[in-house]
Amino acid sequence: MKEILVSLDRYLFHIINGVLICRPLDYVMPTITDFHKISLVRFVLLPAIILFWIWKRRGEALRVILVLGIVAGITDIIAHRIIKPLVGRLRPPLSGIPVIVRAPYGGKLSFPSNHAANMFAAAAVLSAAYPSLTPFFYSAAVIVSYSRVYVGVHYPLDVIGGAVLGSLIAFIAIRAARKTGVFKPARS
Repeated sequence: MKEILVSLDRYLFHIINGVLICRPLDYVMPTITDFHKISLVRFVLLPAIILFWIWKRRGEALRVILVLGIVAGITDIIAHRIIKPLVGRLRPPLSGIPVIVRAPYGGKLSFPSNHAANMFAAAAVLSAAYPSLTPFFYSAAVIVSYSRVYVGVHYPLDVIGGAVLGSLIAFIAIRAARKTGVFKPARS
């Protein structure tokens, strides 16, 4: 069964990374995959959005930011420090298969994708706080996750595993935060 799953995963990787490609996406996907590393985004846009959010929503925004920070930290630690070393799966460029690498990557290990785990964790938390924006949050998570396969640094199962991990941790954290009163139930 494991061999079939690995074969299917590599086949889907080949389709996304080498067949369903186009020149514009070759430039867009590396930007999407590392959007958070762009200086303008990191040092200007994101702080401006957060400050505006806090200014408009005060305590509500601070509570959501607190839950987001905790969830992202836990998700990142579990994915990077615990699961990746246990699984030990090498990234596609290091596994001896044909791959087109379109973006730099850190580390040798691939499963689960931290990008996918963090994006789905954030999407879950933000969707719980602002349900009307759920399609936007999850679309962003899916696009970033897909970009990781497109640029050649993760297999499809890596991003699926990351999505499941991030969603599960967020679900547990949201329930705990609601029980303690830190996180108010989503408004209708």
